Amino acid sequence: MKSIVAIRYRDALYFTKKIIKDTNLPIYVAVGRPIVSNDHVVISFTEENGISIRGLLVPNEALILEKEKTLAKVDMPSSPYQTGQDVGIFWKDIVYFENGKVPTQPTQVYTEGQFFSQTSDAVIIKDPETITIKRGDIDNHPNKIKPTFFIVPKVLITGIELYDKKL
Repeated sequence: MKSIVAIRYRDALYFTKKIIKDTNLPIYVAVGRPIVSNDHVVISFTEENGISIRGLLVPNEALILEKEKTLAKVDMPSSPYQTGQDVGIFWKDIVYFENGKVPTQPTQVYTEGQFFSQTSDAVIIKDPETITIKRGDIDNHPNKIKPTFFIVPKVLITGIELYDKKL
């Protein structure tokens, strides 16, 4: 009999509000049957004949394995870095799947905008443009909503680029 587990993880978060006060990332919980890989965990919510139908793919970096975990993998450059600086962030996203289409890796995402602030565990981008990068395709993320802020956990960030406004 396959076990059922509960995992805790952090995910990126976006807002459509003009002002945000709480920049703390919530902790999410997913319950299901685990499929473990070297770099991610798939939690299957529903299965048919032993095949995952619906669930989540969560990169290992997003998992919260200890009671308290410091999420300071990436530090934003401090010089000549400042609020309002144009920045681009490459990061891994959690993937929701259904209809038995189990993803093999996290979605690669790129968010560009103005640095707003950072916390010990996240980077906050103002007026972001976010795209998901798929094999041969680029899609807006989220599709039909224009966020005003994007909060990305530092542990999911794979690269940072600072841009100079001079053209």
